[in-house]
Amino acid sequence: MKEYRPQKKTAEILNWAKSVIDSLKYKPSGRYVFYRVYQQFGLTKKDCKVFDGWTSRARKGFWNGWHPDILADSIREATIRGGGYDDPEEWLESFADKKCVLDMRQHQKNILEVWFEAEAMAGQFDYYLAPLRVTTVPFRGDASIPYKWEIAKRLESYAEIYPDKKIVVLYFGDYDEKGRSIPKSALRDIRAWCKVDFEYTRCAINPEQIRSLRIPEHPEKPNQYQWEAIPDEIAGKLILDNVFKFWSRGKIKEVEEIEATATKRWRETLKKEGEND
Repeated sequence: MKEYRPQKKTAEILNWAKSVIDSLKYKPSGRYVFYRVYQQFGLTKKDCKVFDGWTSRARKGFWNGWHPDILADSIREATIRGGGYDDPEEWLESFADKKCVLDMRQHQKNILEVWFEAEAMAGQFDYYLAPLRVTTVPFRGDASIPYKWEIAKRLESYAEIYPDKKIVVLYFGDYDEKGRSIPKSALRDIRAWCKVDFEYTRCAINPEQIRSLRIPEHPEKPNQYQWEAIPDEIAGKLILDNVFKFWSRGKIKEVEEIEATATKRWRETLKKEGEND
């Protein structure tokens, strides 16, 4: 990756912004830091995108203490707090419903993640892959720097936990200019930040599939093809056929049988304890 060398004034602003970040006990958003710079240096609101570009290059280039994980990603979900059990007895009773869940990756030959571009189709990928316990990673537009950094560090953690297993990433996305550029740009950063090797395969949509699967063209954009245009039964088969090249159905069944036996023994033990009280 090309070394980032900001101009003198830009470097001054970035260094001051870094001092603001370092003074906090939490990771601030880029917008928060911009407003501090905006007030300190007399920038205009129009400079926000320019500042975002500076911080993006500084983070990607690890310039002068900046790094990809220095700012918080945008928050898109509520954080629910305050709930719990009515009383300690209810908490104890909840253990009767616990199921044995084993580490499926330990029993598979490979470590597998499925990345997909169409975030709106998350329900489809979860439907097919959640029962198989395959990690799914949605992309919506250009992935943020913290999101890509998190992926890189997670892949590194797999190598540490499962040192003898191959890490495999399967990608599904649209066939259009954005659909081809998004995985390439994200992959470039993730590979640069990830200290371990992993196999990457673009499973769909590829040119030959447009013809073989008769995928209809985007009605308003010639020569562009969307994942959502593929009927579900065909999309599901495409997902599973690729996944089962690296993820064993037989191992899934073996693990589920072990879990079921352990869960049954656990519940029988709790029942006997309850009868003895």
